[in-house]
Amino acid sequence: MAAIMCSNYVEVSLKSPKSADFPWDKAAGGSKSLGNQTYAIRSYVDAQNSYGAQLRNWYNCKIQYKSGDDANPASWKLLDLSFSN
Repeated sequence: MAAIMCSNYVEVSLKSPKSADFPWDKAAGGSKSLGNQTYAIRSYVDAQNSYGAQLRNWYNCKIQYKSGDDANPASWKLLDLSFSN
């Protein structure tokens, strides 16, 4: 569920969120439990840049589950999100 929540944060940060195409496995680059309900996710998204070119963007996301329904985005806190090529 952490990888899915990260993909939601990634999508809203894109220049063209509607063009986002994530891999089937939302943690394609790996996932790791860091303890204390905190997770590190590495994956990618193919999305259009501001010129309309479809590019692959790798990202690293650190997210923490707070409490409640794990399918509810309000139950999670984004700690860090960074992109690399």
